[in-house]
Amino acid sequence: MEKVYGNRIPSAYRWTVGLLVAMSLIFLVTVTFSGLVNPLPSVILTIICLVFVIIYWRAGTTVSANSNSVQLQLPPLWRKTIQFEEIRSIAVEPIKPLEREWGNRGSLKRGGEIFIDAGQSTSCLAFYLIDRKVIRIGVSSLKRGQEIANVLESHREKSSTVVN
Repeated sequence: MEKVYGNRIPSAYRWTVGLLVAMSLIFLVTVTFSGLVNPLPSVILTIICLVFVIIYWRAGTTVSANSNSVQLQLPPLWRKTIQFEEIRSIAVEPIKPLEREWGNRGSLKRGGEIFIDAGQSTSCLAFYLIDRKVIRIGVSSLKRGQEIANVLESHREKSSTVVN
């Protein structure tokens, strides 16, 4: 399974941040060429800003699978690889959205449940693990979540037939 997005930060937010950073960089380049600012800090700040925009632009929950595991991510903040034999079940569920653009709610270490999201999801893909932990990852819709869950279930079935 190739890496697929479960959900992304909304386009309007991504374009707004991109335009704000671009306007700031245009101002910085202007004052640098006019001789008011030293070029070295300007170049460093420009690179940092561009890296930030690229990370923000690509932000979103991603799911990918191989023959024996599934990888869940919210780059660059969170990443988890789960072996198929650790998964008790996979479900698609409605969920209360985060009160911010991206991040997490909960902790696997403290409460045993975590919700990872980007984009104010009201649906999630829930992974119920054998050790009673629950990992929920935001998806754009219940339909999208079901599509991803079906693909993951087929990978799980193939994995269990290879082991047996």
